[in-house]
Formats: sequence, C-alpha cells, structure tokens
Amino acid sequence: MANRLILAVFVLVFFPFTAARAQSSGDATALFSSTVYIVADAQIKGSPEHRTFYGSGVVVTPDGYVLTAAHVIPDLVDPDTYVNVRITGTVGTKFGYPIPLERTDFQNVGVDVAFLKFPSGLNLRPAKVTASPEMAVDSFITVVSFPLALDANILHGRITSLNGPKGTWITDSKVQEGSSGGPVFDAYGNLVGIVSGGFQNPGAADPLGLNVIIPVASAKNVAGGLNWQVGNGSQRVECKATPITITADQSSFPAAASMPFNRDMDSRDFSGVLATSYPWVILDHATVKLPQVATNFLRFCRLELKGGSRVVIGSKEAFFLVNYLSVSGGKITGLDSAEDGSAVDPTPPTTVGASGAPGRPGQSSGNFLIAVAQKMDGALVVELDGGHGGTGGTGGPGAPGATGAPGNGGSDSLFDCRRGPGDGERGSAGGAGGRGGNGGPGGNAGNLQIFRLQSTILPTSALSYGGRGGPGGAGGLGGPGGPGGSGGQRGSQTVYCHGGSDGPQGPQGSAGASGSPGADGLPGQLKDSVVTEQDIANFF
Repeated sequence: MANRLILAVFVLVFFPFTAARAQSSGDATALFSSTVYIVADAQIKGSPEHRTFYGSGVVVTPDGYVLTAAHVIPDLVDPDTYVNVRITGTVGTKFGYPIPLERTDFQNVGVDVAFLKFPSGLNLRPAKVTASPEMAVDSFITVVSFPLALDANILHGRITSLNGPKGTWITDSKVQEGSSGGPVFDAYGNLVGIVSGGFQNPGAADPLGLNVIIPVASAKNVAGGLNWQVGNGSQRVECKATPITITADQSSFPAAASMPFNRDMDSRDFSGVLATSYPWVILDHATVKLPQVATNFLRFCRLELKGGSRVVIGSKEAFFLVNYLSVSGGKITGLDSAEDGSAVDPTPPTTVGASGAPGRPGQSSGNFLIAVAQKMDGALVVELDGGHGGTGGTGGPGAPGATGAPGNGGSDSLFDCRRGPGDGERGSAGGAGGRGGNGGPGGNAGNLQIFRLQSTILPTSALSYGGRGGPGGAGGLGGPGGPGGSGGQRGSQTVYCHGGSDGPQGPQGSAGASGSPGADGLPGQLKDSVVTEQDIANFF
C-alpha cells in the first residue's frame, strides 16, 4: 500500500535505545517549562456541532509568542469546514489553567509553522535557540510533547537525515496523534525545531515510518523580527593546545596527558575551561605502548587516531578522559599483537615416570575505561582479548622392565639331559610413562567501560568491541613407556646336553596419559553508561 503523509496532530511514541538516556529532573523541568499544551475548539461551518483538536507548541519569546505547527489550527488547514475557532494553551502540563491564545500574522502556507500569542505579563520562560545549530546526521535530540492528549512526555532520539521534504529533517522517533508543534531540543537543551508529521504505511508491520521535523531556522524566516532568546550554543570546548603529532612508535604519551589518579575533579575537567588546556594528540601510523604501571590515567582535549595507529594498554588498567575523540583508522588493544601473552611451553621433565609440568597461564588483558565528554567521530575498535595458555609439559619416560630369570643349566651326565639346558624367561614389561602436564589456563579478556554525558554525540555504530578470553593451553603428552626387560639367559650347555634358548625381551611399557587442556579465560564485558559530569568525577 502506498505511503501516505500524516498531517494531523501528532505524537511521538517511546522506543528507547539499548543504552537508555535519562534526563535529570532538573533538565526535564527546564524543557517542560516552555512547552505548551494547545486545545483548539472549532465549529463546523453551517452546523452547531463543534470539534476539538489537540496539539503542542513552544514559547519562544518572553512576551508570549508560541511556535506550533500550522496544521494544529483547524481553519488554517481547512477554512471551508471550520469557523469560530477558539484556541487555549497551558504551559508545562495539560492540567494547568487554560489561557487564551491569539492568532498572529506570522504564518506561511509554504511552511507548516504558525505563531500564536499569550497575553502579556505572564512571566513565561521561553526556549532558547542557538545562533548557529550544529546539527548533523545521528545528532541527539529530545522531543517534548502531549501525545494522545496525555500530559507532557519526553522522548530521546536521533536525526537520521537533514534532507527531508521541503527543507525538513527526518528523525527515527515514531509520530502519532498529539505532538505536532512540539519542541525539538538538541543535546544542550537548545530549541532546534518542532514536530511536523510523518509518513505512514498502514499495511506494514510497523506502520509508523519516517517522521518530520521543521528546523527552527524555517520558523525564524517566518517571524525573524521576534525577540528570540539565544542560548549558549553547543558549549563546545576549543582546544588551546597546539596539536602534538606522533608518527613513530612510543612507550608513552606526552607527559602533559598524564594525570594523578584519585585527585579531586570537577566539571571543569570535562567540558569547562580546564579541559581546554589538555593536550591535543594525533597518532598517525604510530603505536603507543603504555607503561605497565598500576593505572594509566590520561586526559586529552582531543585525541585523533589515524592510519592504523594503535594504543596498547597491556595487562594494566587504563583510564582515558577525552573531550573529542576522532578515529580514522586506529584501535585500542590490550595485549600487543606481536606479544599476545601466549605462554611458553615448560621444559619437559627428565625424571623417570614423573608427570609433566603444568602449562603457564596466559596473560590477561587490562581493563579500559574511557569518558567521552563531547563527541566521537569515526569508528573506534577496541580489542581486549586474553592471551593463550601454555601447553603442558611432556611426561617423563617409563622405567625399563626387569630382566627375565635364566633357564636351567645342562647336566654333565651322558644320559641325563632331561632338565636342561632350559629356556630363559621373558623379561618384565617396561614401566608406564609419566602423565603429561595440564595445559595452562587462558588469560582473561579486559572489560570496556564507556562513560558519556547526556550531551555527548556518539553514533550508535561508532564502536566495535572484542573481549574474548584466551584459549587454554593443550595438555602435555604422556611420557613414553619404558623398554621391556631383557629375556633370561638360556641354561648353560654341556658337551652332551644341547638346546634351550634365551628368553624374549619384555614388552614396552604403555605411554603416559596426556594432560588435561587448560580452561579458557573469561570473556570481557562492555558497559556503556550515560552519566553526569559529577558521576564521572565521583568515579575517578
């Protein structure tokens, strides 16, 4: 069935991401305080019957101008059907006292926006807009609206395209009746657009498809002369330090990146003025192997990985605090690929019948924790696999078997040869070989912990994590069985008595049992947490 465009009063339905983002109560209160619940009562032309329409809007000036979608006002959409439209609004909640909203001259039939106005003197808190919004595909957004005429709801989502119909943006949020005109905020709480509508495919399993946002710039073109409140922009930290480019392998980062662990920290360490003085480091076709101290705690205003560069954290923990992380070919690894922690085979024992030595345990990877305060570009690969366990040692050889008893000797009597010379007896079997040593256990994988702020721009496909436990080492081979004992000598011959033979050699002993393989190392875990700056300060 063909897609059809919804132009009614819309709502956004909650479909949270795997790592749910939750506004603090203070942030939510600030967003709600400028959101308006709009009710339009319209008379059907030529009839006493009335219909009621619901929508959303946002206060954009201190003197009470409200931005909404034009189709929320019924006679703007269908002037031949509806007359005598009365519009009221309540701020922040649908349960407040309805206040009349007046029409204004600010509307444009080419853009789905309209402006209404509250009476003066209401002490309103308008939303703030950025002077130049820095929106991009995958930018984080927050929508506040009144779905299905319910009370105010808050929903997080992302921009999926900046090239929607007639200059609109597309979002992955699901749109239904009730939220048209609702404000759309960026990651910093600045107004960047309003909900317009969406495309619906009723025959699909999920009938709610593409959903449309009108950028606030389009609304400002309609009413640019209003007293728009300008916010603080993205509050982006600009690095003051000169970039340090590393093109050869190093054993550490510049000293300025090092930070004492467990020192007092505050918000300036993340997105404030202090963070601007942190180093800006560029790794270009280079590898940095961190020193193997208890904890490597490093901070960067900006860290760039290019051309297959690597940061090797080794078997110790590493904590990175980064305002802006840019990756165009690079990875973070635990154990060096050239020295992956594989254990060396133990020396085989030489003691007769001894068991083989156990294999050495594989090396475990260190844990990696990274806090991204602002933004991440590109795709970061993090590999924290554990090392292989060593193979168990070979068991010792079995002891040789005992020599067989000799046969009876012959008689000197001419006629007395019946009891000799007799055959020697078979030698005894050799002893069993020693048991092989057990394989060494594999090393454990390192865990990856990501901390990001509510405002952090981190694309959902930006991270690839591998944390496999190292395989256990193979069990050592059992030692070879000991040789069988020599056969007993035949009985002595005489001039008159001949015959008899030496006894046969005994069989070789059985080989020792192989050792058991070592246990695999434990896999690592990925945790992705959306936190406040204070949460990170408390953690560190």
